[in-house]
Amino acid sequence: MLLLLSLTAQQQRPNLLIACGDAALDAALTQLHALCAPPVHTCVFPGPLTLPKKPSGTLLLHHVEALTIDQQITLYDWIGASPRVQVVSITGAPLLWMVEHGQFLEGLFFRLNTVCLMATGADARWATPAVENTQIAWWRR
Repeated sequence: MLLLLSLTAQQQRPNLLIACGDAALDAALTQLHALCAPPVHTCVFPGPLTLPKKPSGTLLLHHVEALTIDQQITLYDWIGASPRVQVVSITGAPLLWMVEHGQFLEGLFFRLNTVCLMATGADARWATPAVENTQIAWWRR
């Protein structure tokens, strides 16, 4: 929790990608809404991508893996023009696999994945993922 608090503080606000199963989603969202810099703009996918007209605060994206290709392109361009907004993305799917199989834009993946966290369990404890040696570099990105 201390790590998440430091990553959402006003001084340091890198984009976060949070891998989260459905069991941990509600608890993770509650914690994120409490910690993220206001205003918190929320988009739930599948659904429309509604980006804030005044880029400030936090953009919280639920189920980012469900973005259409057009939404991915729009979001990629918007992030590049909105450096003061922290983008916090929650995914229930392996985005790296989607990138490798042409289902998710590689450039957007790396913009969203400045810091990658994994929420596990019904109480959304923040954990270090169990990975093979070949995957360690990806998780540390």
